[in-house]
Amino acid sequence: MIGRLKELAVEQGDTLFRYRVVQAAYHALVWIQFSYQLYWKGNRYAAFSATLLCERIGRSIKRWKLPQWILLENASLITRMRNGEDNILLDTYVKTPESICWGKEFRGYGLEHQLRIRYPRTDGDIFRQGDLLLLKPYLGVKEPGILFIQYNDAFSKFVSIYDPRRLAPYYRIVLEPSTWGYCDPAVLAFVGLATDVIVEAQYEADYRYIESLHSNLKPVRIGAGDWIDHEKFEPKSISEKSYDIVMVASWQKIKRHALLFDAVSRCKDVVAKVALIGYPSSGRTKEDIVSEAKKYGVEEKIDIYERISRSDVSRIVSKAKLGVMLTLREGANKGIYECLFSGVPVIISDRNVGVNRDHINKFTGIVSSDEALAEAIKNMLGNIGKYDPRRWAEKTTGYSNASRMLNEYIRELAVSGGQEWTQDLYVKKNDTNARYVFEQERLLADRAIDHLRLFLRN
Repeated sequence: MIGRLKELAVEQGDTLFRYRVVQAAYHALVWIQFSYQLYWKGNRYAAFSATLLCERIGRSIKRWKLPQWILLENASLITRMRNGEDNILLDTYVKTPESICWGKEFRGYGLEHQLRIRYPRTDGDIFRQGDLLLLKPYLGVKEPGILFIQYNDAFSKFVSIYDPRRLAPYYRIVLEPSTWGYCDPAVLAFVGLATDVIVEAQYEADYRYIESLHSNLKPVRIGAGDWIDHEKFEPKSISEKSYDIVMVASWQKIKRHALLFDAVSRCKDVVAKVALIGYPSSGRTKEDIVSEAKKYGVEEKIDIYERISRSDVSRIVSKAKLGVMLTLREGANKGIYECLFSGVPVIISDRNVGVNRDHINKFTGIVSSDEALAEAIKNMLGNIGKYDPRRWAEKTTGYSNASRMLNEYIRELAVSGGQEWTQDLYVKKNDTNARYVFEQERLLADRAIDHLRLFLRN
């Protein structure tokens, strides 16, 4: 039931949860779950997962007044963990069946994959990394190394595979969350470690939340989308455009394709062609998308590209005049930045939680309500020449800028703490998953990563 409420929050946001009776019912369920798990089952991880999820959802929805007891329980938890007394989330999670299974599974893949939190494949791609990258080797007591971990589920895998307390004196850690809302056990399991944990927090509310913890977790205003390989995207002139709109998203219901189809139907002849780039997910297929398009009478305007290559994504995106991102809750959207580097301005939902609103500006696009989406599309298509997203993006985002910003931030942490800094970070990019940009640095990381075997759990 608790998990389903999380899904409803993602799908419907404040539409459903604006009602006090729904909030009250949820709070009652949380109290029952918390009490049962803590006092009857003795499962502190499950108990606090319920209260943290409630706060996470509540923080993302306007006019939600969270019960004082939930805020106090969560605040008390953070205080104990921050002071190094007891990281309940870490110590109880690693005893759960899920954590034990993660550890056993990756041991079974062999050391090479275990160290990198990588699933084996037979595609022969020697450049493919796992969910863990070594950004800087351990160079001594005065110059610890830097580890990078991407995706929330990989944070849980990391603490299942490694002993983070033994590792902390040797490495700083960079976390790249893959979703919205950082009041999350997977993130908070790193509170209290004897090292800096840098948390990428592109969305301002997530940044403020991590900052408010006053812990070893340090937020930076960059996110997964900032690390795309900008060199793979190239703008085209208006005369080369064959699509009015492009949408890069899986076929999940939460991506709200139906809202786009409704807006396109109301745009009439202003919108002639729409490109949808995606893949099946959560039981939804291309046929579901076609069925929705037919419902709004726009199926003839839709071209669907399913499971296409990265080069084809770049090619299709650059042939569009504008891009849309309509998900209510999504914190690591790369499609926005693929559009920007392709010279394609974007429209995002004003109800979205997770996107860096500073990146939606007079150069890059607009924010629109659901009701005004059709008008926003028509206005942008009629004034497409006033936007210059590529020039803005080259100065602000992409892996070169993100790498520089992260390097400068960690270097300042090290120097201000009396440590040495003789080597910068290896440069990484998200393409689609994290990879090293330079082959020489990949080879150096391959040689240095063996040091991590010292911190594997038995």
